This record gives sequence, C-alpha cells and structure tokens, in this order.
Amino acid sequence: MLVKREGQEILFLNNLRFQPNAALVLRSSLQNRDLPATRAVLGETGIVEGRDYRDVPVIAALRGIPDSPWFLVAKVDQAEAYAPIRGQLWKVIATVMIFVFGAGAGVGLVWREQRVRFYRKQTESADALLREKQNLEALFASSPVAMFILDEEARIVRVNDAALALADATATHVLGRTPGNVLNCVHSQQDPRGCGYAPGCRVCATHGRINELLAQGGSLHGVELVLELVRDGLAERVWMKIGAEPIQLDGRPHLIVAMDDTTERKQAEEKIRLLNASLEQRVEARTAELAAANQELEAFSYSVSHDLRAPLRSIDGFSRILLEDYGPKLDGEARDSFERIRAAAQRMAGLIDDLIKLSRLTRTELRHARVDLSAVARDVLTELRGHEPGRSVECHVADGLVAEGDPGLLRDVLDNLVGNAWKFTGRCASPRIEVGMVAPAQPLAGSPPPVFFVRDNGAGFDPAYAGKLFGAFQRLHTIKQFPGTGIGLASVQRIIRRHGGRIWAEAKVDRGATFFFTLQSLRTKETS
Repeated sequence: MLVKREGQEILFLNNLRFQPNAALVLRSSLQNRDLPATRAVLGETGIVEGRDYRDVPVIAALRGIPDSPWFLVAKVDQAEAYAPIRGQLWKVIATVMIFVFGAGAGVGLVWREQRVRFYRKQTESADALLREKQNLEALFASSPVAMFILDEEARIVRVNDAALALADATATHVLGRTPGNVLNCVHSQQDPRGCGYAPGCRVCATHGRINELLAQGGSLHGVELVLELVRDGLAERVWMKIGAEPIQLDGRPHLIVAMDDTTERKQAEEKIRLLNASLEQRVEARTAELAAANQELEAFSYSVSHDLRAPLRSIDGFSRILLEDYGPKLDGEARDSFERIRAAAQRMAGLIDDLIKLSRLTRTELRHARVDLSAVARDVLTELRGHEPGRSVECHVADGLVAEGDPGLLRDVLDNLVGNAWKFTGRCASPRIEVGMVAPAQPLAGSPPPVFFVRDNGAGFDPAYAGKLFGAFQRLHTIKQFPGTGIGLASVQRIIRRHGGRIWAEAKVDRGATFFFTLQSLRTKETS
C-alpha cells in the first residue's frame, strides 16, 4: 500500500487486495493507532503488528519514500504468515523430543564417564598417597637424625635406626618406654616409674614440655639441652638439639621428636674457644714483646745514629783539617788517600741515614690522601735539574697520574725511581725519562688497579739479576760507575707493599730500564 497524510486522515493511493477501487478514495482516521498505515505516516518504521482496514490482525513493514509525502506499507495476514509454522509445529515437537531423549542418554553417558574418571582419580590419589607414605617411611628409617614417635602418654611407639643407635638398644627394648628412660638419664633410678622424673633433671623438663605439646598441639624447633646420661657406666654430660612436631596417627594425637647429639661439636667448639682465648693471650704477649722490641730498635737506631755518626764526623773533619793544613807537604798519593777516607766516611754516614730511614718505614703511620703523582714527578725532575743545570734530559710526565696513599712516602718512591733514572742516564748521549701509566682500555668496577711506570734509556741491567734489585745493599753497578748506598729500591719496595701494591722491573744492558708499580687504596686495603 502507498499512503499519505492529509490533515487528520490517511489517504490510500492504490487499489487494495481486499477492497477494489480504493485508490485515492479510501481514507482512515489518524485516531486508529492499530492501523499500520497510521503508524507509518506518524514516522514509525520497521516490522510491526497491528490490524488493517478490515480489522484483521496483520504483520507489516513500514518505510518512508524519500523526497515524497508517501509511505510504503507491506503487510500480510498473521493467519496466512503463521500457517506454515503451525504445519511444522508437530514436526518440531517430535524433533525436540527426540533431541531431549538423546540429550538425556548423552548426559547419562557423560555422568557415567565422570564417575569412572572420579573413581580413577581416587585410585590414583590413593596410589600417590601410598607412594608418599612409602617415601616418608624410607626417609624416617634412613634419616641420620634420631627420631621417636610418641603417643599421648609420651611413650615411644616407633623409632628409626639412628634413634636405636643413640639409645644403644634394640627396638624391643625401646618401644613402650619414654625417651628419658631409653637414653639412661642419671635420675632414672630415683623414681619408681624409671623415667627420670627427679627434680632438676633436664630430661624431665623435656618430658613435661612434650606432654604440653601433646596437649596443646605446639612444636619445638632446635631447642638445645644439656643432659646427664649414663654411658658405659659413667655419668656424662651430653648436648642434644631437640625438635618436636605434632602429628595425627589413626585419628589420635602423636608427637614426632627429633634428637641430634651435638656433643662432639660442642666439645670441639669449646676447644676452639679455649684455643682462641689462649691465642689471644699469646697474641697479646707477642704484641707486648714486639712493642718492647720496637722500643729497643728505636733505642738502637738512636744509638747507631748518635754513636756512629760522631766518630765518622771526626774522621771526616780531621781528614779535612789535615788536607787543609798539611796538603802542600803531602804528596799526591797521600792526598788521594785522605780524600778516599773522607769519601768513605761520608758514604758511611749516608748509609746509616738510609738504614735508619728504612727501619722507620714499617713503623710510621700511613696517612690517607689523594696524591697527584704527575705533579710530584715534575717537582722531583725540577730539583734534579737544579742540582745539575748543565745536563739536558728529555723528560715526559703523563697528566692525570693520581693515586691514594701517604703523600710523603709516595714522594720517596718517585724520588728514588726518578732519581735512579736521572742517575743511570748520566752517560747517555740523548738521555730520556718517561713517567706514565698503563691502564685498561675500559676501566670497570672491580678491575685491577692501574700500573704506573718510570722508564729511562740509561745503563739498564742484566734481567737475570732482577731478583736482587730490591734487597738492601744489592747493587748491579759499582760505586765508581754510579754512586749510591743500595738502600733506595729496598725502601721503595717496602713503601709499595705497605700500600698493598707490588713493584717489578724490566731492562736490558745499555738499553734502559722500566720500573712498574701498583698502588691499592689504603682504605680498601684496611677493609679487605
């Protein structure tokens, strides 16, 4: 049908299936809201139910025609639409009943399968419990710790092999008795019950605690007791570490008690404690002896420095006076002898000074500071140039050479190493000295400390004798070749070791030498 609204009425455009000549003639009031045409012109769209111009129930589809005042209504009688459905209803009912019966049978099969699975799981769970029980049985039997299972009266109902070994008895002798009786408490004969209930007995205290645990369901963890037990006919103190945990057996409360005999360990700990106390006493005595020896060494050093220097000064002084007063009267050989005497006395005085300095290196307290080794090396070279302004030495000192340590002692290290490089390049045509550092390409936390070095192109030495370098009075060149006391490198080694580092050298004869050394932070050294 095609319809449109004219005022309060609806005008039908076309002839109708059940009313001929209705086109532009048939009208209906807008008050008839059950009429699908009324609902269409009022703007409703979609599938609706209602009654048509015949007052017959219908199903209608409503749509508006774009760009026109007309509306399209397509309808069919409900009886006509539902007729095929009623025809199929009994078929549907029959089919549904078949499905219902089939579903019931399926549900029955599923239920049966679930029951089978349930019983299978029950069986598997029972098997798992049995295996777990067997594993626990094996663990209980093979445990190296003595284990007792006690009933409500604290009587032993089960033990493992370790418990039998601890009690030194058989299972027949142990079952039905209490732990205190089984372990032969020294008080077990003082009570008719034969279980060490005497006052003050630690086993009795344990028995009371076990009864309390059985009543309240508590537990013990690592309680250590000192028991008095009879072993081999003699009373003996025995240390036991005891643990207890409540369990249920056959629906009744029981207690599993673990006992570990720690007597040997305690005795060993006591021996260690006594040894430590004795060691502390010996350390204190040795420390006192060392302090006394240091005081004697201080006194000896003072005596050496005072008593030996005086005659040396006299030898040097009187030799100088003789040369000044009687020099013209002496021949060349005599003057040379006096000069040798003076040089030997002066060398001896220097040697005494170096020895005293070396002895004090191990006794002085180290100071913590950040030391600029580059600046120290340049300062040492400046002093050396001041002493020998006529020498031309090519010197290279790397920037950023920084270490942590005692500033004075590290100055002594560079005084000796750079001074030696200066001394042993004295006969080179083009002397060269280098101070630098060998560092990892990418320093990481925990990486080794940097390696500092002092290198020269001077006299060098035979590598076969490198092991003698750092010993006192060890010289690889004669005094005529290069003066010195042979103490400097020994002092350097002591300083480096006090800083937790090490020093070594590489060289070849007449091709120079390189001295390498490392330094550990004093704070790190003291905490390591």
